[in-house]
Amino acid sequence: MNMSRKGKFTTAGLLAVALVSGSLLLSLPAGAAAETLKYNIHFQNAEFYEVDADSSGSKSAGDYEAGEFVLDKGGDAAGAFEFVCTRTAAEPKRDQCVGTAKIRGRGMISAQGVQRAHGEKFVASITGGTGEFENAGGTLYLNFSNRVSTATFRISN
Repeated sequence: MNMSRKGKFTTAGLLAVALVSGSLLLSLPAGAAAETLKYNIHFQNAEFYEVDADSSGSKSAGDYEAGEFVLDKGGDAAGAFEFVCTRTAAEPKRDQCVGTAKIRGRGMISAQGVQRAHGEKFVASITGGTGEFENAGGTLYLNFSNRVSTATFRISN
């Protein structure tokens, strides 16, 4: 297994990866609370690894990327996002990505989605959480740019 540390994130690695790609209407059951959380993504001191699972030297099913980056709110670290994206097909490219955001003082939010191509945006389903986010659903949007990358969680309970 060949594991190398990369200094630059790929889109799959940036899960999220990604987040805001337009508007989304959520259908909520009567009485359900909805909340939108938006954070800047900081890559300074971020951890990121890319693993060539079969040591072939080329992208193939089973390869994966894993890492963690900081979530910032108003200049203060508000949490972190950890992820793993596993390649399920080389051509056309598909990665199955799972991640967990740890929001300081509130709990964790889990998300999962398929990334079909490298790009600036990634959308994933919120699949649950802990603390204030227990039983959460909704959508995670990751938006990556050279200026400001963001993570937006549209949460329904």
